[in-house]
Amino acid sequence: MADAAVPAFLRKQDLTTASPGLRFGLLYRGWVGRSWEKVNDGSAIRSVCKLAPGDAQLLHALRLRQREALRGTRPERETLVVHGVSTSPFVTGLGNEHPSENGFSFLNPYGLPYLPGSGVKGVLRQAARELAGLTRYEWTDSSLWNEAAIDVLFGHEAEHESGHRRGVLSFWDVLPEIAGGTLRVDVMTPHTNHYYQNGEPPHDSGTPVPIRFLTIPQASRFTFHVLCDERRLAEADGALSQNQLWKALLAEAFAHAFAWLGFGAKTSVGYGAMGTDHKAAEEALLEAKREEEGRAQAEREEEQSRQRAEARSIRTPAENAIDDYLETKKDPSLEGWIFLLQGIEGADPSLMAHKQEVMLFVKRLMQESKRWREEPGSKSKQKDHERTKLVMRLLSEL
Repeated sequence: MADAAVPAFLRKQDLTTASPGLRFGLLYRGWVGRSWEKVNDGSAIRSVCKLAPGDAQLLHALRLRQREALRGTRPERETLVVHGVSTSPFVTGLGNEHPSENGFSFLNPYGLPYLPGSGVKGVLRQAARELAGLTRYEWTDSSLWNEAAIDVLFGHEAEHESGHRRGVLSFWDVLPEIAGGTLRVDVMTPHTNHYYQNGEPPHDSGTPVPIRFLTIPQASRFTFHVLCDERRLAEADGALSQNQLWKALLAEAFAHAFAWLGFGAKTSVGYGAMGTDHKAAEEALLEAKREEEGRAQAEREEEQSRQRAEARSIRTPAENAIDDYLETKKDPSLEGWIFLLQGIEGADPSLMAHKQEVMLFVKRLMQESKRWREEPGSKSKQKDHERTKLVMRLLSEL
């Protein structure tokens, strides 16, 4: 066993601020030269489980980046987003080399757990084959899947009679939202070494050998992103492109994979089982609705701004100054002439530059609202009389 490729003093440091992938790899506490047997008690692998400070926020930011990249790459008709939640522990990358002899997939350079897009593609392809009746399993007789659709969407290898062809679908890596913010350690206990390694007759009374491995706990949330090259799809199979039939097929394949296949490793013993994350799907729909309303509001504001600019271009400078001043008031429609009078009395620069036009505009507004009173009247009308005299005096001074 090789020593860790880090200075010796690091082995005594608190490495919890490092990412889980770094603690599982370069900084793994099991890298202790040739004394591996002395530390294979589970403490080394348990030290990997807890996410480092900021890792949850980093995972969230990476998922947001995926979402925005998806929207910026293709129109909505060429994208499919499926939300899943794990109903059992999830594990992937067990075959990766590691001192514990059970690896795990961490996305570099972030050192965070992920499910590679290639793994997603493999599971969905198998789901499609089962639904199409191309395996020994008979699942349904009403599926629209067939061998031609599988070849177009997923592609096929060079051994195929028509040669190699790349599928029109692209599957992105999945970055899970880890329930509880920590990984878990599971243990498998094989007890047949006497049979596999020593050639003894098989029996069930062998000594169990605990083997620990990392898992992502159940109730973690997974978001699957799929892209479709619709131009190539239309050229290869117009029927799949029409009415976005490929989305319906993929939705069926996801449902089958969730219910029967699972994702990642050890699915045959129950790991990687998933169900539809209805809560996340509803949140995504609400978010899309809010964004659509935001875009519509922005378009309305842009149109209003255009109309306002067009209207300003045919108004006099005095009229524009009046509009600008009234826009600053909470309720310019309620006796707006009072606001204009206050602005003149306060020597507002925008109004003073067009004082005569503004005063004539105020006079007309007062007359239209029947507040122009040159003669004193009852006590309730005294304020209107005083404001009328003020306007008359200001006009006489011009």
